[in-house]
Amino acid sequence: MIVLSIDPAWAKEMAYAVFRDGQLCFYDKFRTTKELCVTNADVVVTENPYLGGDAKKYSSRGHIDTFKKLCFAVGMVSVIAAALEAEFVLVRPLDWKTFYSLTIKTPANIQETIRAQLTGGIQGEDIQDAILIGRYYIDHVLVEARG
Repeated sequence: MIVLSIDPAWAKEMAYAVFRDGQLCFYDKFRTTKELCVTNADVVVTENPYLGGDAKKYSSRGHIDTFKKLCFAVGMVSVIAAALEAEFVLVRPLDWKTFYSLTIKTPANIQETIRAQLTGGIQGEDIQDAILIGRYYIDHVLVEARG
């Protein structure tokens, strides 16, 4: 099974990671969707744009423009999935970040250490997030689905 995981972004390049049979094969950033349409992914997984699954948190904090842009970015990811004829999966940021102890309550220096350990020292928070989103899907979502 090939899993393509994407950390959605609007104002910068999106990061992605590709896993084959649970193993990280490669990762990078892309600016155009054409770059990813050569991947033979079975599953495309990305973050749900809602903060913790609640859209009201964006409007109450005055971040509605950010929310709109993230929704558009996730829409682009869904187009990638459709072009690849792959299953499209949304994962809540709260879920995968909590799974890896990367919550707001975790100090930034400890988060950096956790990220470095989980990704084998790969640099760049966006790429690390893409890797961890994919790893969460493989290690947690698929495992639970198989029962």
